[in-house]
Amino acid sequence: MIAINKEEPPNALEGLNESRLAELVKGYRDAHAWDELLNLHMIILNYQLLQVDSDHPQLIQTYFHLAYVWNEKEEYDNAIHYYQSAKAIILQEKNQREYQLAFSYDSLGKAHAQKKEYDQALACFESALEGFRGLSGQSAQDKVAGCYNNIGETLRRKGLFDDAIGYLEKALEMSMQLVGEDDEKTAMTLGNLGKLQVQKGNPGKGLTYLQEAERIFLKWRDPQHPNVKKAQEWIEQAKQDQAVH
Repeated sequence: MIAINKEEPPNALEGLNESRLAELVKGYRDAHAWDELLNLHMIILNYQLLQVDSDHPQLIQTYFHLAYVWNEKEEYDNAIHYYQSAKAIILQEKNQREYQLAFSYDSLGKAHAQKKEYDQALACFESALEGFRGLSGQSAQDKVAGCYNNIGETLRRKGLFDDAIGYLEKALEMSMQLVGEDDEKTAMTLGNLGKLQVQKGNPGKGLTYLQEAERIFLKWRDPQHPNVKKAQEWIEQAKQDQAVH
């Protein structure tokens, strides 16, 4: 593998514009002058690495050019190295775009839910869930759990309690695994499950969920925080319903 020296960058690109570089590349390629072509692409890579990191999208084409030349020289390990370097950047860029798209659906769903446009919200949350499911990493998995919670809570608000419970239970399971039992995300889902159970006529079960949600919220928030107060309001409702039953 040719070493890259950032301390003493080559200056062979001075005075060469894009058109002249293209001519040189074509000339070397047509003449099968692989060593000369390899040297030119390494000069280009060194120059680019003065400006960007080795995983920058700007380097994808250069890595492909280098892989091609090494392949023609029948030095396949070097060719594979540069093809894999290009592939890694492409996948990284693809994941970032897909994450951003899924994130936009998730945000749009929350906006629709705030306006009580539940069908539109559900459509957005489902699209977000599909997008995040296809991605790896902790942040994507956190978002998957969040989508399950959002879908379940939206279905609860629509009064579709039996449909909602599966999503909320899945959200709780994932949240417990990903962030732990004392995280606010876990508390949010516990609270939603508590509200659902109260509405389904199971105030005792709902109270268990809601009191646990309150306990977690109070670890992180002031007693006057809206999440704490909302949990306490539902706790009072659950107690009243329990007393009636």
